[in-house]
Amino acid sequence: MVVALSFYTPSVDEDELLFLDIDLNTGQSRDILHVSFPDAFLWGSLQLSGDFFICYAGQTIGSWHVLLMNWRTESFVLLDRNGDNQTIASFAILPGHLVLVHSASEPPTHTIHLHSLAIFDHLWRPLSEFSLGDSIDPTGLVFAQLSVPDNGRQQSFPTLTVAESPRHDDTWELLIHVRDYVPPAPRPRLGSLLQRFRIRTKRNPKSIPPVTVSRFLITLPRGQSSPSALPQITPTTVFRHSKDFWYTSSAGYGLYSEPGAEIRFFIQQLDEERVRTPRSLNLYSPMRVQLTQSGTVLVADGSRAMLLYYM
Repeated sequence: MVVALSFYTPSVDEDELLFLDIDLNTGQSRDILHVSFPDAFLWGSLQLSGDFFICYAGQTIGSWHVLLMNWRTESFVLLDRNGDNQTIASFAILPGHLVLVHSASEPPTHTIHLHSLAIFDHLWRPLSEFSLGDSIDPTGLVFAQLSVPDNGRQQSFPTLTVAESPRHDDTWELLIHVRDYVPPAPRPRLGSLLQRFRIRTKRNPKSIPPVTVSRFLITLPRGQSSPSALPQITPTTVFRHSKDFWYTSSAGYGLYSEPGAEIRFFIQQLDEERVRTPRSLNLYSPMRVQLTQSGTVLVADGSRAMLLYYM
C-alpha cells in the first residue's frame, strides 16, 4: 500500500511530501519519493489514488493552485484555481479521471467538470522544474460537464465527497453539499452588549441555513483511458438537510460537527426521507477526524492516529 504524508519542516521553512510503500503483513515501509516545496505551501483535502496525488498549493491562501502529481514518474501539472469568473472549490481523483467542482459568482452557480487524465499526457513536467508560475487553465481542456442543482437559492462554496459504488462496476457516487448563503444580519444592541461582557447566548437552531445535498453517479468508460472517452454523469437524488457534513461514506453515513465551547463530532445516517438520531463520537477539536469508506473514523491527535468503528 502506498501512502502520502505532508508535513512542514520549520528548520528550513518548507512544506514536504513523503510517499511510502507499506507492507501490511510485516509493517515495514520504504521511502518511494521525497519532495520539498520551498516556494509553496500545501493544504486542502490531500488525496492519493493509484499513481496520482492532488492538493492545493500556493504562497498564500488567496493565490493557490491545484497541484496534480504522478509520484511514479515524478512529474506534475499545476492548474489555475481561478479563471473566467470561476473558482475550483472541490476536487477528487477517480481511476483515470479528475473531478473538479467549479463555482461561479455571477450568477452564483456550481458545475461538475470531469476530465480524463489522458488529456494531461503532453502537459506533465518534472518535479525538479516545479514553479507556481507554470499553471494552466483546466476549462480549456476537454471535459464532461453537469450543473449542480441550487433549488433557486444563493449558495456558498460546495464540499465534495466521492465513494465507489458497491453495486455497479466502474461506477462512483458523488455527493455535493452546498449550504445556503445567508448574509450576516445586523448585530442587535443586546447581543453586542452581552458579547462585550463575554456572556454567552444560545444559538438559535432556526438561524442555521440548510444544505442542498445532490447525489450523482459517474460511470467510467471501459477500456483504455483516452481524452475523447468521456464518462457518463447521472443525477440521482437532491434533498435538503440541516447538517453540514464534512465527509460522507458509501455506507450512507455522514460526519459533522457542532460548534460550541469545544467543537464536538457526530456521526449520522443519511436519509432524505426522515431524520436519524445522530451518534456522538466523544471527540473534540483540535483532533483531526476523517470518515473512511470502510465503516471507520480515522482520528489524528498530534503524532498519534487511531481507527474507530461506527457501524
